[in-house]
Amino acid sequence: MEKTKAGFRMTNKALDTLSKLSTAAEQAKKRLEIHGFVVEGMRDGAFYLSLEGYKKQVRKKLGFDPFPGTLNLRLTAKTDLENNEKIQKQGGIKLSGFKDLKQKRFYGGARLHKAKINYSVEGAVIIPDRTHHDYATIEIIAPDFLRKTLGLKNGSAVRLSVLLENE
Repeated sequence: MEKTKAGFRMTNKALDTLSKLSTAAEQAKKRLEIHGFVVEGMRDGAFYLSLEGYKKQVRKKLGFDPFPGTLNLRLTAKTDLENNEKIQKQGGIKLSGFKDLKQKRFYGGARLHKAKINYSVEGAVIIPDRTHHDYATIEIIAPDFLRKTLGLKNGSAVRLSVLLENE
């Protein structure tokens, strides 16, 4: 700060620093932390994420080809369940449904929220339009086989930092 006759005036450097802090604070408000435990899935994610209709959209919107499968986490703590409910209700990045002409079948849409898994691996929470899961289960996609990359097995604790966003 510089002292003037009228009082104090902020320098450009101070204003720039305040702007960066404000941006960081706003982003922090959009992030939710979730802790869960790895559980066995139904193995549906491997089939769906191997379909080009979904892979192409994930590649375009998130910048990676998803590993064919999801990592399922079971949430038990009240705060984690509440945070997952907030994520489920937030818009997210839209994956459109599509029709497979060969199989004469329609595949439904989904929503994505970017996430960091165990503070190291980039991925996303995926929320299919139709699912068998309740708010106590959350599904994660990533470019890698997360169980192998992070050394996870059923019962392993996982931390997510989820970015709430709208496309």
